[in-house]
Amino acid sequence: MSERPGLEAFLEIVETCADQLMSNELVADLPIVGTAIKLCQAADGIRERMFLAKLQRFINALDGISATERGDMLGLTLTIGDERKRVGEALLLTLEQLSDLNRPEVMAAFFSAYVRGRIDRPFLFRCWNSIANAYMEDLKSLFELDSANLNCSDKEGFLQNLLRTGLTKIQGLTSDNDGHMYYELSDFGRQCFQVYNENNVA
Repeated sequence: MSERPGLEAFLEIVETCADQLMSNELVADLPIVGTAIKLCQAADGIRERMFLAKLQRFINALDGISATERGDMLGLTLTIGDERKRVGEALLLTLEQLSDLNRPEVMAAFFSAYVRGRIDRPFLFRCWNSIANAYMEDLKSLFELDSANLNCSDKEGFLQNLLRTGLTKIQGLTSDNDGHMYYELSDFGRQCFQVYNENNVA
């Protein structure tokens, strides 16, 4: 008998972990997330399982933060009800857009920075939007750059591909006659690079 595809097997595991997600402290602090989990359990379709899989990846990526530290951070940052609601809504809407299971872990790094007070909510949302709209391999190339060489530029590589996300910008035309553009990290992209590498706890 041939083995079932890895994704199919993973989705079945996720279904059994929904109750564990409901007991997570993060879910408790963002009630709208708990509501979404209950709805997904009730619907029990492939789309709902995919959402739970992405949510589980997001939450698991925060396990590197101690329970005490996480509780203190959430208590300080999410004390206002409207703040919790807006963050919870943005989390659900962004996860729904994601086309693979690696991006939630990237999102978690920026959420970690947010609850630590390193970035504010508008910056968090802008980062999540960029993550949702970028090709994952391009994001990986960005975050693997040498921190001592962030002034790098290229003509047709991943920096160009990230232009529409706001993470990069046009540096200028090449000095030759081919008319190609050079691209470099934007100020926002540099900030994202720093925040990710300081808060990636996956």
